Amino acid sequence: MQDTQEAGNPLQAWSDQIAALVETLGRHVVAVHVGRRETVTGVVWRNGIIVTVAHALPRATDIAVTLPDGSDAKAQLAGADGSTDLAVLRLENPGLAPVALVDDASVRTGSWVLAVARGGHGDLAVDHGLIGRAGPAWQTWRGGRIDRLIRLDGGLGAGFSGAPVADARGRVIGIATSALARGYGIVVPTTTIERVGNVLLEKGRIARGYLGISTQPVALASPPLAELAQKLKLDPPQGLLISGIAEDGPAEKAGWLIGDILLELGEHKVHDVDALQAALAGDRVGKPLRAAVARGGVLVESAVTVGERPRRHC
Repeated sequence: MQDTQEAGNPLQAWSDQIAALVETLGRHVVAVHVGRRETVTGVVWRNGIIVTVAHALPRATDIAVTLPDGSDAKAQLAGADGSTDLAVLRLENPGLAPVALVDDASVRTGSWVLAVARGGHGDLAVDHGLIGRAGPAWQTWRGGRIDRLIRLDGGLGAGFSGAPVADARGRVIGIATSALARGYGIVVPTTTIERVGNVLLEKGRIARGYLGISTQPVALASPPLAELAQKLKLDPPQGLLISGIAEDGPAEKAGWLIGDILLELGEHKVHDVDALQAALAGDRVGKPLRAAVARGGVLVESAVTVGERPRRHC
């Protein structure tokens, strides 16, 4: 059989290129140890700054990190945002070269990508596959805004959450997480990392809007609610029934009552909880929004000033 190691063998050349690519990315990848058992991956975002996933770091303060050279270091949590599953760590001894990020706008469905993780013993691991779906900005189940949908074609192995995901040129398009979709890995794109990470470094958390209400969806199927739904062009014809109001909260100050049906908030039709969360994005905190509620079958408009969600409501 012909020696597969000979010069000019395209398969061997491809294999060598992939191994070199993994080695290059690995210079910017760390293992983040959570407790005694769990390990996730982090990537050097800036000098002395690691970006990783938030779901693995509940209330963490002192965190152990295994660096690319095999040494251990301490890191502290600078900020975390569960709604986008991003966390930022500060290393005690900076000096690692940051990874090169690329604009995720170039990502296409079907593109080949690889993810590089670092295991509990400091060794590298790699996985690869295709971008199963690429799409526009979307909202997570916890209300966070992800600037672009980048879904992998399968799930993530243990330890790959937080791993940098790179294209065939070795350009990092984001970090992987298993916490934002069932059965599939999601890539949190570089645009979201930059936007959310900067706020986390400055403030430690992302402000989330708060009205001080509990709600449940309700169909507007019978008169006079059906007529209101038609007038407001609600599709589907549905609103949020207010079943509870926090004392001295934004909703109470706006004069809302238990039994009101919230139909519109700002420019959003709030037919379900996801739509309400979209209307309460962090940049709305402290701003008055026009609101429309149905009360006794009559449309009532008011202004409500969005508050910042208390930590206990996260």
